[in-house]
Amino acid sequence: MRKGISAVAVSMLVVGRSMRLNLTLAESQKAAVAMALGSKVLVVTGGPRVGNTTIVNAILRILSAKGLSLLLCAPTGHAAKCA
Repeated sequence: MRKGISAVAVSMLVVGRSMRLNLTLAESQKAAVAMALGSKVLVVTGGPRVGNTTIVNAILRILSAKGLSLLLCAPTGHAAKCA
């Protein structure tokens, strides 16, 4: 976690924002999003159709809602086809 941001605060942000943005996330996806928001770098891995794109979408939507400029580099696999 980033210095000054508690794990509880990040988790509350994820739950609150996901509800406001109408995102349905599994508990493991919420944990991944919380980890991403509290980290400088996070690598999301997994096979096709396991929710990687959903996790990235949630991260981007939450950060966008906070007014941050975003740039996504090198999506691969199914995500690249959807972009």
